[in-house]
Amino acid sequence: MKKLILSLLFLLIIISAYSQMKYNKIPGKTFGYTIGSFGVSDGGAATYSIPFVLSPGTCGTAPNLAITYSSQSNNGLLGYGWNLQGLSAITRASQTYAQDGNLTGISLSNTDRFALDGQRMVLKDPAAIYGNDGAVYITEQQTFSKIIETDADFGGVKAPSYFIVKTKSGLTMEYGNTDDSKIRLNGSVPIYWLINKVTDTKGNYYTITYNTDKVTGEYYPDHMDYTGNLQAGLTPYCRVVFGYESRNDVISRYFKGYQMVSCTKRLSSVTSLFKDKVARSYKLYYDSKTVGVSELDSVIESGADGSEHLPVRFRWTGSGERKYKMVRQTNIPCSSTDTLQSLDFNSDGVMDLIKFPLNGNMEIYQGTKDTSRLIYTKVPTNIPIVRNSKDNYLWGDFNGDGRIDLFFWNENSCRMYINQTKSTDKIATFVLIQNPIPIPYPVPGSPSTFVISQDFNGDGRSDLMTVNATQGANVTYFSTMVGYQTFANSSKSLFDPSEFNKAGISPIFADLDGDGLLDAVLCVAFQCKRFFVISFPALPILYSDVRKL
Repeated sequence: MKKLILSLLFLLIIISAYSQMKYNKIPGKTFGYTIGSFGVSDGGAATYSIPFVLSPGTCGTAPNLAITYSSQSNNGLLGYGWNLQGLSAITRASQTYAQDGNLTGISLSNTDRFALDGQRMVLKDPAAIYGNDGAVYITEQQTFSKIIETDADFGGVKAPSYFIVKTKSGLTMEYGNTDDSKIRLNGSVPIYWLINKVTDTKGNYYTITYNTDKVTGEYYPDHMDYTGNLQAGLTPYCRVVFGYESRNDVISRYFKGYQMVSCTKRLSSVTSLFKDKVARSYKLYYDSKTVGVSELDSVIESGADGSEHLPVRFRWTGSGERKYKMVRQTNIPCSSTDTLQSLDFNSDGVMDLIKFPLNGNMEIYQGTKDTSRLIYTKVPTNIPIVRNSKDNYLWGDFNGDGRIDLFFWNENSCRMYINQTKSTDKIATFVLIQNPIPIPYPVPGSPSTFVISQDFNGDGRSDLMTVNATQGANVTYFSTMVGYQTFANSSKSLFDPSEFNKAGISPIFADLDGDGLLDAVLCVAFQCKRFFVISFPALPILYSDVRKL
């Protein structure tokens, strides 16, 4: 027994001496690395994601944040290609022919529809009225979430004030239920409803607070508080704080004809706090020297003691001169007067080549799925498609079947070739329609007179507009093709003729204000004006001049 006591005493002396010894820290970087993962999206985009490691929440109720890169994304909160993931919003959406039998665009009225994170919201009860107070929605692609609308009065206009989302897992999510999460533009009705609170079945919750500009509609997440509990009366003791810095490449966009600054800052830091002490932080560094836009250069993760992992760095290709060299020649015979155009005429997913001689038959050369060689096979047509020197031509899907059709016009007549070719066909099949629309202008004699092909009314079929820039007259013909029927005359100009009576007029069509309708930019001698659709679907479509570019 005495020996055992002496042995224990000796061991305690050794342990005490060992605990008092001092060790120098081994120099070098902190061991470890910042977690990240590569991937490919369903749409074929290259992706990379860095999840943020945050203090744990009660019963798992905590933010789930990450920064993600997509090769298909544009400039955003974290520069080109990068975005902050883990937040959610309900936005306004346009009516569509497929879903509503109509096309209205976003009008900030009761004709608007709503979308949860891009998923269209549809009424749970088809007999209910869309946009009414108390309306219950589900997502078009079923997620088993129930969405309840609550309305309020905004300057005499009744509109949704906030939404409550009940998920299958029992979460209650609030959208726009605080003043800072209700995004309004110049005091209008709300245009976005941002997620502001999430509560689980036990009463655990987290909240999101935003910095918003009530004039421009610009908004940023400021901080997130979590580990609160409603039933126990506990206030949150964990927080995520977002830091920002100014940027030179300010991102601006238009909504209903008004300029809305969407991003004047970029995310510079994300800090996780536990009882007001830093638990972990991430710093983001940018470079904009190469192409003039913000490019995320590196991310540095640090711990509670300030020790840092080695940075995650990203290499961007420059915008300098790129040199190309010819690797192969095609097997298509061409002359200096021939015109080649690349398109997928048989809808097999492979680009083909169409050759138009100045005078003669159009020739189709089908591409191969073998990308290692440029070999094309000439495909015969069931009828000759002849172009002469007076002909102009354009492409469009005039009957809405997904195939590319062809339209010719000259000073005397016009003709249309409706493409019926399938991906497995050995012969290109077309149906000829003579003079589907009147061509009242001497087209070849006036270089400022032309025909435009666009889907002006959003029904999925290409329409035609004839324009005489000398007189300014412009007439639109809406495709009404069911089978081989032709076009309906809109009977009135879409644009004021005084805007089109200039030589060298060059219209460009795109959705400029984000309302889902086609807008226009008219340019003459580098002087450009924007035009926005102001009336639809009542004919005629009207374009209103907003301001010069």
